[in-house]
Amino acid sequence: MTSTRLQVRLAGPLLLGLVGVAAAATTLPGCGGSSSSSGGSARQSAPPTNVIRMGAASSPKYHAVFDAMKRDFLRQGHEFEFTLYQDFYDAGEGFFDGEVDITWNGPIGHARAILRSNGQVLSPIARDVDIQYTSHVVVRKDSGIDTIQDLVGKTFCVGSSESPECNDTPMYYLKQQGLDVPAQCTVVSLDGMVDLEMNDRSTANDILAAITAGQVHAGAVGANSTRALRADPNSPLKVIWISPPYTHCMFTTHASYHPTLLNTFRRVLLSQHMWDPIGREVLVNEGNDRIWVDASNERDSGGYEALLSSLQGKHLTKVRPAGQLFRVGAVSSTAQISSFRALYRYFRKLGEPNLVYVIYGTQAQLDAALHAGRIDLAFNSPLAHARALERTGGTAIAALARDTDLATRFHVVVRKDSGMADLADLAGKTLVLGSEEAAALSVLPRHLLPQAGLDLAQVNVLSLDGQRDAEWRYVDDAASVMAAVTGNVGYAGAVDQAAADAIAADPTHPLMVLWSSGPFGGRTVTALDTIDPAVLSRFRQVMLGMTVADATGNTVLTNEGATTWHVGSNDGYAALRAAIVQQQLPLTTRR
Repeated sequence: MTSTRLQVRLAGPLLLGLVGVAAAATTLPGCGGSSSSSGGSARQSAPPTNVIRMGAASSPKYHAVFDAMKRDFLRQGHEFEFTLYQDFYDAGEGFFDGEVDITWNGPIGHARAILRSNGQVLSPIARDVDIQYTSHVVVRKDSGIDTIQDLVGKTFCVGSSESPECNDTPMYYLKQQGLDVPAQCTVVSLDGMVDLEMNDRSTANDILAAITAGQVHAGAVGANSTRALRADPNSPLKVIWISPPYTHCMFTTHASYHPTLLNTFRRVLLSQHMWDPIGREVLVNEGNDRIWVDASNERDSGGYEALLSSLQGKHLTKVRPAGQLFRVGAVSSTAQISSFRALYRYFRKLGEPNLVYVIYGTQAQLDAALHAGRIDLAFNSPLAHARALERTGGTAIAALARDTDLATRFHVVVRKDSGMADLADLAGKTLVLGSEEAAALSVLPRHLLPQAGLDLAQVNVLSLDGQRDAEWRYVDDAASVMAAVTGNVGYAGAVDQAAADAIAADPTHPLMVLWSSGPFGGRTVTALDTIDPAVLSRFRQVMLGMTVADATGNTVLTNEGATTWHVGSNDGYAALRAAIVQQQLPLTTRR
């Protein structure tokens, strides 16, 4: 067998024809969300000295933000990993527990960190839109209300307490200017309000809707939420008051954070610009106007004065309701973030308020969290579950599987015009394999194709493993393999079930399936045998009852690529475990 690994950086179409493959609306784009754990002073974490470890509260767009940010650091020679927590409270816990060293915080998360650390945190960088931010008071144009003095005796709507631009901050400044909202108005608070599907209904949009409908006289929202109405002369709403400027979202790090890593972090972000594709991906998705800015003086300038005042005497950590705790984790993707956010709402609907999720930037981080006991259930790839079985001597539990994973296979695909009819025709030809961290794209083909009669010594194996395009995205997935075969870079390629299904569904597709493996275990939810049996039992019960007929359940299932859940089984992982041993693969992933 000749084995080739591409040594050039794939530049998409230049070589293979490849193509790039509860954050509340009240908040400024990129740093909002409802938040919610023990007090503590700041302590310096002990990271690997060359890794910048970022944390944030999750939102669907944050995979794009932090994946692009990671690629920017990597192309400049710096290791970077990210962890997305359920909310700002949990991100704060990750920060103070030493899981991450820098957090991207909403204003209330940064203010809590200041107080919890007795001021021993730094404010290194903010978005350009976060400095000199303001809150606005909005009323109907036909209300007869023109000044804040006219609001005395009126109803005043505020939003989530986790979105201070719609709550504590404007009330702080209004009081300074003569209107004590709680004392002189009837406060209508949307804090904690949800609909029947447990969607947040405490956002700026909900406040504006209530004012528009005449349900309240006035309300406070952030400046970004009034852009449309200020630009629309036909809007029924108007702004009657603008707060003094304050500081909104902020990166937070310990005062004792390694200065070299901090300088690297600042240098890379401050160098991002709109004309660079990766920089633009970060800046646009994060909601920056143009750039990042130095924010090291913002705390001293009084930018958090209102928040620090309003948080005095309040809980700085999450107080969880009574009940079982379900700690789940997965590798980051936009679909996975959307799935977990819906899963949290689904558990709440069924009277289980304590589902806690963490989304990791890499499989290696997810594996470490599961085996360190920081999570109980890992939404795992097939190879990751097989590795867990090997690490635990076979005692890891396949807690759940998707219906689409009960009989998954890998497939060898060729061009329809190739003239090939079976595996024997591959002798002397090039077989394209993908990531060596993917069961169907590399590990199982190397193990099972010889058993099917293909002598790999007679095949030129072309590995795409680890290749990146011009924007540093991996191009070693099934789409990249298919692009290589379609573009005649290889005669055949190994792809997963989803890719084969897409080929079968498109009669005009240039590729066809030449050969298919036997079934093997697909993605599964992995637990260790140390999991509390009651937690595992209840988790399975809730998940097995999920159907597409339930709106929130359907959101979970759609984003997970499933229609139902089933109890998992370890029976389908024998071939993968044998391949791990045969190929002497490490029991921890490289990425």
